[in-house]
Amino acid sequence: MAASNGVLFAPRASQSAPAAAKPQERTRLYKDFLTPALHRRFTSSAGIVLAACWLASILIGTNSHIFWSWFPIGAAGVRAILLLIPCMAVFIVRVANMHVGERTANGPALAALAAITQSKSLGSTLHTVGWYMWSGWFFGEVYMWSSKPEDSLGMIDLGRTYERARLNENPIFLRCLFVLLGLIQATRHLAVDYDQIAIPTWIDDAASQKSEQASSGSNASASLLSKLPPSLQLLAGRSTGIAHRALKLTVVGILFVTLPVYFLVLRRTAWSWTYMVGRAFYSQLPPSAPPTGLLNFGRLAWQAFFGAFLLALLWEFSNATFAVYVAQPPLKKGQPLTNEIKDDPNGSLITGLKSKREVPRTFAFWELYIICTQFEVRRKTIFIEVDRAGGSTWRQICDQCLAEISKIGQRINSVDDYGRRIVSAPKTQELADDANAASIGLPKIANHGIQDRPDMFLKPKKDLAQAVGTFAKSIGQSPTSHNPVASIQRSADQILPKEQRQRIVQDQFAQANSYAVKFLQMPVGEAFRQTFAYRASAVTFGTPHSNRVTVIYAVRALTKLAVCSLTEAQYGGVSKDIPVIIRTLTAAIRSMERFTRTLKPDWTDVLFSERDREVADIRQVLEVIKAGLEEIVLAFGEYAGELGLSKMEVREAREASTRKAITSGGVAGAAETKRLPSNSGERVEMVQRRRG
Repeated sequence: MAASNGVLFAPRASQSAPAAAKPQERTRLYKDFLTPALHRRFTSSAGIVLAACWLASILIGTNSHIFWSWFPIGAAGVRAILLLIPCMAVFIVRVANMHVGERTANGPALAALAAITQSKSLGSTLHTVGWYMWSGWFFGEVYMWSSKPEDSLGMIDLGRTYERARLNENPIFLRCLFVLLGLIQATRHLAVDYDQIAIPTWIDDAASQKSEQASSGSNASASLLSKLPPSLQLLAGRSTGIAHRALKLTVVGILFVTLPVYFLVLRRTAWSWTYMVGRAFYSQLPPSAPPTGLLNFGRLAWQAFFGAFLLALLWEFSNATFAVYVAQPPLKKGQPLTNEIKDDPNGSLITGLKSKREVPRTFAFWELYIICTQFEVRRKTIFIEVDRAGGSTWRQICDQCLAEISKIGQRINSVDDYGRRIVSAPKTQELADDANAASIGLPKIANHGIQDRPDMFLKPKKDLAQAVGTFAKSIGQSPTSHNPVASIQRSADQILPKEQRQRIVQDQFAQANSYAVKFLQMPVGEAFRQTFAYRASAVTFGTPHSNRVTVIYAVRALTKLAVCSLTEAQYGGVSKDIPVIIRTLTAAIRSMERFTRTLKPDWTDVLFSERDREVADIRQVLEVIKAGLEEIVLAFGEYAGELGLSKMEVREAREASTRKAITSGGVAGAAETKRLPSNSGERVEMVQRRRG
């Protein structure tokens, strides 16, 4: 019966509830494409470094057999894997502290001070120093483990048959050497800012690098390098610099750091610790013994030099390999990273442009520039996609590009002529302070109610504690009490008048100032100079890292999109944004030129001259913005009236886009100011010539 009533059976499809609506797919974040790409580059660079470690393992090998001395499946392969571990420590440091923009600060000394005083920077500094010192120690263990018995690098020196065993000081010296080399390399890493990923910003970078590589060697070597992948070509071009820096680190580390520091500071401590460990494994050692001295000094000197040079070479090669592979364009199989998906690739790109993190945002602008200049089909989709949450694709991309450009003027307007940040309290806060000023003063008598307090005019009774306090405060307040400060002041007035004392103080201050200027003029004082270039770049491109690369790619991408919209924007939604683009570019040029012209040099910049106002980074960005503004004015100048631009704005834009010859910044301008075409036909011809 229950079955007949249908209670135990599931309802039919016609009686079931309506199916839920299909959830809308979430736009994939840009980091979902960038992170796997960086992982692939990390793996590729690790493979190249492993090959270098395999070559190093052959050099430090002890096998006399020719085949087994290099065969990877054997002792050579094991040593190569062990040597890769110190190199991975370098990769860990690079990944943890990776950034794109140049480090901006008012000077090297202030940058070093921030690295050890600010909590975030201090953690990064300790992280770098710790990994480098550990890397040096681990390399030393592998290096001494790979040595021959006759190299005298064992912990215990058994000596001859009739001699008593003793602790060997040679490995102690080598361990201290490799650890101190790690400290020196970490200092150089932080000072030179190895953590920066140098992204190219000029189209002709690849051509200039190839010509540099070809000129660095013979024709045969150049033809051989041309057959290698581009990344290996870059590494080959940097090989001379890698070897030079490694040799310099070796010489400085041994002669000027390790020898004095070891014998003056570390020897006793390192000996006592090692002796304690040695007695735990070799009980025949005496309870205590002083350092025995270095054995076979000539052989030890060669071991120290060769090991230190090999370690420095691996460090420099690891840093160079990581920098070369990570700084590759955001492409996968010749296509933009976001082309990997068919569903809303532009939406993923927009999430990268809006990212708060520097690395994904910079790579997103780089990919946008590549799309705008090399992938026409993908570029056209930017103008077609108008139905998107938050605005059309063009609108959101344009807003992000203009925001990057506008930040330049905002940062410049927030400082005065001395580069100091202007702090202005809001009026609302001032009014609130005035309103609460009454609560700060003493309470008024009228607020207490006189009728309620009949004893107000009577002298209050004092207890014992108040009496003691009154007596203590009364000491020294009588007219006849002795005031030592006043006596010293009267004695000083009797010896020297006040005017003469002020003159002496001024002379001493002038003398101290002259000493400071002489110190700043010396090579040692260079780190303490707050040069004009440091201060101007820090204000223009922000701190702690510059966004110069992001601005360059934003300007170039926006310029290309604006010009191509004349023929590719089917819905005509770009023209209304052209006036805003022209005004923003013009304002950025005006702000940068005014700032470099009016910024006053710091007193520590003792070698300043008016030629120093031509800052290379600022001039480079100015050249890019002027080129973009000129191209947009050429394309839309004849439609200025219809677009809402006045004649004055067009004239100001043309004046701002005028470019002159420069001697720095990486771009060669014209020898004279460029003449803007006067008629529309000439403008169209120039625009077509630029596209071609």
